[in-house]
Parts: sequence; C-alpha cells; structure tokens
Amino acid sequence: APFSPGLAGIHTLISQYRSMVVKSSTELRYRLPHLNNVEDGEKYRRGGYHPIHLGDTFNDGRYRVLHKLGYGGFSTVWLARDANQDRLVSLKVLTAEASRRPTEFKLLRRLDEYAQGDITPKNVLLRLSGIDAWPTEIVYQQVGRPPDLSAPEYLVEPASFSCVDLDYISEHILLIDLGEAFPELSPPPNGVGTPVSYRSPELTLERKASRASDIWALACTIFEMRSGFPLFESFVGSSSEILEEIVRILGVPLKSSHHPQKQDGITIADHAQLNGFTLNDRIREIGMHDQESFMHDGDVASLNHHTLLEPSGVSITIDEANDLTDLLRRTLDYTPEKRLSAEQVANHSWLVNSQ
Repeated sequence: APFSPGLAGIHTLISQYRSMVVKSSTELRYRLPHLNNVEDGEKYRRGGYHPIHLGDTFNDGRYRVLHKLGYGGFSTVWLARDANQDRLVSLKVLTAEASRRPTEFKLLRRLDEYAQGDITPKNVLLRLSGIDAWPTEIVYQQVGRPPDLSAPEYLVEPASFSCVDLDYISEHILLIDLGEAFPELSPPPNGVGTPVSYRSPELTLERKASRASDIWALACTIFEMRSGFPLFESFVGSSSEILEEIVRILGVPLKSSHHPQKQDGITIADHAQLNGFTLNDRIREIGMHDQESFMHDGDVASLNHHTLLEPSGVSITIDEANDLTDLLRRTLDYTPEKRLSAEQVANHSWLVNSQ
C-alpha cells in the first residue's frame, strides 16, 4: 500500500523540520525563514534562475531592488524602485531557458484569444493603491524587512502583504503570470505547467489544456482562497494521488461524462471504489480546524489587529456553504464542456451574495 501519513503526520513532519532548521541555524550557512517559501537553490545554474541581490540595479541604475515579491518555476519577481518616475515597480526576471519563449508583453495585446493556463492562488492578487509615495523604510515597515545577509549569496523570502494597512487595499483583483498562456484555438499538444493539485482530469490524463481546464483550476483556487487549504491535497505531489483525491471528493464520473483514456498507467476508473470526504464535507469544515500553532511568530497578534484573512475559527454559514457547493459542483464537472464559463462564474450567487 502507498505511504499515507495523513494530515496529522504531515503536520508533525513539518513541525519537526522547522525545529530542525531553527536548532541547526548556527551551523547552517543559510537558514530558510519559512518552510517551502523560497525557490530551489539548485535552479541557480546555466539556463536557470538569474542571481539577484537586494540593492542590485538594472537599466543603468534606473531600477533598484528593494525586496522579493515571489518566484515560480520559470522566474523570480522583485519589488524595485524606479528612480526615473519615483515609484514602486515589479521586476520579473525569467530563467535563461524561459526567456527564449514568446514574451508576456505580446500576449497582453491579444488576451481575448488566450486561455490563462496557470490559475492558482499565487496568480490572483489584490491591487494596492497609494503606495508609490512610500519611502523605502515604510516599504519595510509594511511588508517586512529582508535579511541583512549576503548568497546566491542568499535566498530572499517573499514579502508578506497579508497585514498591510487596509487603507492601501483596493477592490481590484489581478490575474498575473501569463507565462503558460496559449491561443484558445491552438492549445499546446503537451499540456501546460499547471501545478498538479489544480489540474483537471483531462489535463492530467490527456494533456488537454483549454479554457475549461482554466475553470477547473479557478474552482480549486476559489476553494483554497476561501478555506485556507487546498481542495485536492497530495503528500508526494503525484498525479495518481490527486486523481484519487478527486474521486474521493467528487465521486466517480457517470458513464455519460467525459472519461479520459489511460495516460502514464493511470485513469479515473482506477479509483472507482474509493470512499471518503465529499465536497460538502470539505466546504462545511471551513473554519472548524484553524490551527494558530502553525502561524509564524507575530502572525497571531497581527490577526487580532487587521488582516486580509478571516479571523481564525469562523465557520462558514449554511447559506454560503450551499452557494459555494453549487459553484464548485458546476465548475468541477468531469465533462469540460459542462463547466461554467468565466462570465457565469462571475455572476454566480456565491460571488454576488458576498459583495
């Protein structure tokens, strides 16, 4: 039987790893501030990430790096000051291999012809307003001060915007990172790089990417942003594990549904006898098992002041649970053609009633 430690075992493993990192910090050359929150240092190689350091300048000194905003499989993203216009900007630095592909600037001019291809919580943002006037010291007060170290000479943990003053948060939502976008009428034959937990069955099994697979990823993202935990979780990150979770939560597809052929030795039918946690169960546990013990130092106090997050322990209401269940059922249909469109998602009662 495959190794399956369960959530308690995973939490224990993470806690032990954090303790190991903290206790060994005096012996380690580089200490990772938070588990899994920096890029893989092994990717700083020929063809990989470009080494960036705090204080680095680009374009003849116009842009000076202040902090880290994030990273992905094909880039790192940095917060910088534009000296010419005296404003804050983001710099996306592609890996050498990714830089050979069509740029996102070309895609931005023809968005109506493309599917996004990589909808995850990391690629859905709230726009900040009124921050261009921030001096560097205020930037660090709001999003945290980066470590005063010197690798690649060092890796920098992305800034945390979860406790930025709410006065700076607008209602506009941004969808970023078009590195996996593709023309809707000519999808890539080998699929796209959507993380396994957000892949639709047809994308996993048949490598068929489409707007419908984007809608599936959007549904997973909506659930995770509302609940604080992934809808489909995997311990080792394998496609088979995620398919097992999909069948456990959504049930076995009807014979009339889209039924992908076997790919890489796995298919949905392989998990047809599973019983487990249903979608209703997952939704109704939102807020029931919030664990403050896994927050980093100072986060709990910040939650009591102001935050973008819902206070810990607030359970979802029955009405909202019913609306959210309906939305996810209709966006996580096994048949791609039956999933809601983006416009139908935007007009769904769960979103309308929450405004």
